[in-house]
Amino acid sequence: MFTYILTHKMDDRFLLSEMLLLPTENYIGEQMAIVDVDAIHHVREFILTEIATQLQPLFMQVYGDNQSKLATYAFNIEEVASAN
Repeated sequence: MFTYILTHKMDDRFLLSEMLLLPTENYIGEQMAIVDVDAIHHVREFILTEIATQLQPLFMQVYGDNQSKLATYAFNIEEVASAN
């Protein structure tokens, strides 16, 4: 899923960033009858690490493709969501 999201051109970078988020630990806990806080944390961290490790070259490519050396960046919703 992450590979597909990263390899298909999306003009809406904000949507792209939202699609790459994993559910929060709180949300995962809310879906469970018995909440194991330590297990949720460890599994979520493991998944994040595996995704980062396996897709690092692709993440770096997407990062590089979205860098503009000529433009200045201001952290606001317009800049985050703009498609250059």
